[in-house]
Order: sequence, then structure tokens, then C-alpha cells
Amino acid sequence: MKGSSSILTPFEAQIYNLRKEGVSLRKIAATLNREHGLSITYNAVFSFLKTREKTAKRPDLFYENLPDDIRNSLIKQLTALWTFDSTGIEGNTLTLGETVKVLELGLTISGKPLKDHEEAYGHAKAVELIYDLIQKEQFSADDRFNLHRCVMQKSPIDSLRPIGNWKRDYNGTTGVRDGKPVYMEYARPDDTPKLMARWIKEFNRKLRSATSATKAVNVYAWTHLSFVRIHPFFDGNGRVARLIANLPLLK
Repeated sequence: MKGSSSILTPFEAQIYNLRKEGVSLRKIAATLNREHGLSITYNAVFSFLKTREKTAKRPDLFYENLPDDIRNSLIKQLTALWTFDSTGIEGNTLTLGETVKVLELGLTISGKPLKDHEEAYGHAKAVELIYDLIQKEQFSADDRFNLHRCVMQKSPIDSLRPIGNWKRDYNGTTGVRDGKPVYMEYARPDDTPKLMARWIKEFNRKLRSATSATKAVNVYAWTHLSFVRIHPFFDGNGRVARLIANLPLLK
């Protein structure tokens, strides 16, 4: 039965209690149908139990099994460091100490642009979203757009510079090769949706394969490089790329 896992979730405790009493799957299904007005088969109960068994066997996340105060302190430190490093690459002028004050105390730093404060808040919000995404099996297009909305949350509205959607104008960057300036154009706006659909399939495949530290680092490098080469957004590509690339490492 499609969607049986979500349907049976509210009755998980009852299902396990019946199983402990030795009740067959067929009788459990009949009981749930009678008491809760469902129309499930014993196969649905079997699938539900198997799904729960797989979930129970997943590896502990890096912050689990820590006392609450230590876990909260650790996540705050990681969020501040991550935000400071990532936004600093993009030109944010807040120091690490100022970033901590902005995020934890809600202070405004005198002499620093409002844009820098908003970038810090947005990135920290995106980090919280990443912690939620660690527990998802698949990374989706909506997840990419949500991360972009976080890092660009206070940006002016511009039809050619959409927030939470693909770019609508050409973009590129200038580098130096053999002492001469070279302009590199990123993917065309018309090609971006197709390229990113292919990218997300490959990312999810690689994410499943990141079963060791070395493999996770390799997936990090591929994720960052391939994402910024397409440069799917008008701005915020580096910050979003670094956020997504950390998923295999955190997992």
C-alpha cells in the first residue's frame, strides 16, 4: 500500500506492542482497520516494520549522544565558524568575534554594513537547514532553493535576479592565465534547469556512495567544483555550494 509508512506512524507503539504479544501481521492489520478505520493489508504492516528497522540502524549523527548543553554549545560554535569562513570568502567584513555577537546576542556592530549582518543571519539559518537535511535520504531541488533563499534572504527583489530560482541572465568571472586576463562564462540560463536536474541525480548517487571519510571528501570536492562551474544562481553560488558540499562530511 503506497504511503503506508506515514499512515501507520501514529500507531507505531500499538503495532510494536501487538508484535511483542505474538500477534500475526494479518491480525495486526485487521485490528488497525477495525479500531482506526483504515484499509491496510498485512503487507503494509510488514513494510512499515522493515522501514522502521532500517531507520533504527542508521549511524548516529555527529552531535547525538552528547549532553544537551555540550551539543548546543558545539552547534553554536560550528555555526559561527562556518558562517564566518563562508561569508568572509564573499567579502563579509565581520570578524569571528563580531559574527558570534551578531548570531548569539543579536547585536549590531557599529561601523559594519547592514548587509554583512543580514548575510550572517541568513547563512546561520541555512546551516540549521543543513542539519535537518543530514537526515534526509534524498536532496531535492526545493532544498537547493530553500538554501538560496536563506543566504539571500534580505536581497532586493529583481526580476532578472530571482531568489530561490535559477538565474535569468548570463554570468561569468575573470581570472588570470599565463599572466593574461581570461573571462570564463558559466552555464547559459536556458541550459541551467536541465544541467541542475542532471546534477542533483549525480549528487544523490555520490552522496549514497560516501561511506568513508576519504569518499566523503571526494564527494565534497566534486560537489563544490561542479556546482560553481554551472553557477545556477545570479549570486550566492559559493555559499550554497559550500553548504551542500558539507552534507557528505556531516553524514
